[in-house]
Order: sequence, then C-alpha cells, then structure tokens
Amino acid sequence: MLGLAVNTLLLCVSIAIFFLTDNVWLILLNAPILALVYGRFGLLAHDFGHMQVFKSTRLNDAFGHFCGTIVGLSYPWWKAKHNMHHAHTNHDHMDPDIDIPVLAYSEEQALRKKGIARFIVKHQAWFFFPIQLLACFSLRSSSWKYALMVRDRSNFVLDLFLSGLHAALYLGILFGTQPWWLAILFIVLHQKLWSFYITSIFAPNHKGMPILEGETVDFMREQILTARNIKPNMVTDYYYGHLNYQIEHHLFPTVQRHNMKKARRIVKQFCKEKGIEYYETSVIRSYIEILQHMHEVSMYVK
Repeated sequence: MLGLAVNTLLLCVSIAIFFLTDNVWLILLNAPILALVYGRFGLLAHDFGHMQVFKSTRLNDAFGHFCGTIVGLSYPWWKAKHNMHHAHTNHDHMDPDIDIPVLAYSEEQALRKKGIARFIVKHQAWFFFPIQLLACFSLRSSSWKYALMVRDRSNFVLDLFLSGLHAALYLGILFGTQPWWLAILFIVLHQKLWSFYITSIFAPNHKGMPILEGETVDFMREQILTARNIKPNMVTDYYYGHLNYQIEHHLFPTVQRHNMKKARRIVKQFCKEKGIEYYETSVIRSYIEILQHMHEVSMYVK
C-alpha cells in the first residue's frame, strides 16, 4: 500500500503542475513524470488483479478499478486478457500477448500474415521498437472496444463510466489549462513515453522464448521454459515492479512482490536438482535475444 500512496502523491504533483505554471518546458518535463506514474499504477493494477494485496477479491478488484481508471484502461478487460496469458503462456492462437497483428514470434505466425502486416513482419526486427511506441493506441482501442461492446457482465456500467471518467478528466485538465497545441504535444509525448515504459517491462518476459504449438508439457515446465528472468538488483526490481522475476511470478502468481527474491532462490535450486533449464539474463542481453529471434522469424517471409 506504500507504493499506492507514493504513486497517488506523484499523480497529484503531476496534476498540480498543469495549474501552477504556464512554462512550456516544465509542462513537457511533466510528460515523463506522468508516464512513470501511469506505468506504476499499471503495475499496481497487475498486483491487485493477481490477488497479491488483499485476501478479499472485492477489495482487490475495487483498487484494481481505481488503478485502471488512473491509467485509462478497462480493468476487467485487462484482467481477462492477462488471465488468458497466464493460462496459455506462449501458446500460439491462445496467448493474447503474442497475438499481435503486425508481429510474428514463430514461423507459423509469420506465414499467416498478409498484406502490409507481411511486409512489416519481413522487416520486424527494425520495426520492433517503433511498434512498441504504438502500444498506447492498441491498448486503448482494445480497452474501449471491451468497455463498449461486452455488455453481458455485471460490471459493464461501472467499467464504461470509469473509462469515460478518465477520458473526460485527462482531456479536460489538459485542454482546460494549456493552449491546444501544447495539450496535443503533451498527449503525444506522454502516451509515447508510457507506451515505451510498459512495453519495456513486458517485452523481455516472454518474447523470444519458446512458442508452444500443440506441444503438451506440464504446467510447471510450461511456466519455467517460456519465461525469461532479468537479473535482479535495486534498479531492475523497481523498474520492472518485480516482474523481472517472471518465472517465479508465473509459477506463483499470487505471491507478493517482496517475496519474489525468496521464491527465486527456491525455484533456482529446484530446477538445478531436476535438470530443468532456468533462464536469467541482463536487460541488454534480453533485447539482443528478442531482436535476433524477430530477425530469424522474419526470414520465413519471402
């Protein structure tokens, strides 16, 4: 809950800047601050969605809705999508996190692409980082589509109201306090930086790791072999919100952040004893592997 309090304080400071100054450079400097705040609230929504904070489902979901509203994404949409990812990690056709229209993570995915998507996949190692900056559009489009169209659920009205509330406050504060051109410039900068932050957290976790296409493996090996850990230290633990312990998170999704280090020691020892590959690397090396994998897959496109 300390993280929630700190992030809420940073959010208030960020909002106050719009009302307290008309300095263009200070307003633009506020964009990376708010991008960090959005990222941190997204990580908190992730924790609440996994029942890591409270024993009560209702309490976790209440705070999850709050964090989702701050970020401007439908919490029920994200929770359903993320649960599917955990249930079918790196399974072709089943894991929504590797079902991206303009990227391919396996030969089969590459060969299915048509038109402009096929061209992008052919050069996807070059397009990978620019595409990550478009995550804000993809996430918001999917979120609004869910909020508007999936009505057969108990939280439909609440979800639609909270999605609209974020849009109204976000646009209202920006265009109500800043010249229109500066408001638009801020939105572009903020959304791109937020996109970069969240994609940089999630991309190393599974991208470039084995894709399961019909193979039958037990739950334990599926979670271990399809995940990549980033070596822990104070910086990576904070930046990734402890999702750099991706193997442990997938094995024990309800375990709280501060227990990940303990879980890592146990899991590493277990894998060593059982002869199961436990993969952990640096941030830079993870991206080298991702880009190499993307390039290898693109070679299947003629």
